[in-house]
Amino acid sequence: VERFGDDVEGVNRKFRENHAIKMAEDMLNPDILWMEPILGDLRGLSWEYDGKTNTLKYDSKSGDYITVDDGQHRRAALEMLNATERGQLSFTLTVTKNLSYERRLGIFRRQRLRMPLDARLNLAQQHRLGEWKNEFDREAYEIVLRLNSDVTSPLRDLILLEEMVKRPHEGRHRPIGINANGLFATIRRLVGSKSPLQVLSASKRSDLIMVTVNLMADVWLRQWKSEQHVLTTARGVNAILRLHTSSPNFSRVVGEDFSQESIRRGLELAASFDWAVSKNLNDSVDKMVQRLDQSIGRNWAKERQP
Repeated sequence: VERFGDDVEGVNRKFRENHAIKMAEDMLNPDILWMEPILGDLRGLSWEYDGKTNTLKYDSKSGDYITVDDGQHRRAALEMLNATERGQLSFTLTVTKNLSYERRLGIFRRQRLRMPLDARLNLAQQHRLGEWKNEFDREAYEIVLRLNSDVTSPLRDLILLEEMVKRPHEGRHRPIGINANGLFATIRRLVGSKSPLQVLSASKRSDLIMVTVNLMADVWLRQWKSEQHVLTTARGVNAILRLHTSSPNFSRVVGEDFSQESIRRGLELAASFDWAVSKNLNDSVDKMVQRLDQSIGRNWAKERQP
């Protein structure tokens, strides 16, 4: 294996042992098939192809060898297995012969031209296979699906689940659809191990998030229906949901009472929040959460004054 920067003939990326260990674990899974070939080059002058036996012959004394130009982590993973485990696996090698370094480097860099896996497609396929890193990821995506399908959800059919669907810029107009990937990231925080919602069961957390979305559409009814406000944009929806984890004042108001009445109380303290496009044009979700938190804090303090 010749790595770029470590060897004058190197084209490989830096080696990551953790990646190789994960591959070795996957190699023990009989349901995983390794279809992509290892790529390399036949280095040396003695390589010959024998058409009768369909084999390549070489002379080790002459210094002939095969480079591993793409596949070093698979090679390292195989070395981590014992002989019996390796004997159950086979890999195809696709090789060139004595190519120049520049052409080998160019072949390796072609990987950059691959179209990356769309984030929404990745989530949908993980859901189909049930291949989640943990239960929190699974739970979060199921809530996203519920928000998009439940007849009582204000976000029904507004969440973009399919790959490569472009959302228009939300600067001036109400966007068509909310990115499922961004919404998933927000809900993942709400159901995670460090979330205050962990005192609830998974079904209760799902109900609470549904209630929060319904209440935001009710507390700000006029803004929810308006194209001149950003409440129904991805930033607006994510900002309201993140009050559960990122707003100290909202948490003080709600406490451990996650009833519908309590959540409504917390949101109504921010009822005066200005959702106009002009007031939120350049604000990030974090900035909007901060401003919502300040609004809740001010109004809560006013109500507590004698």
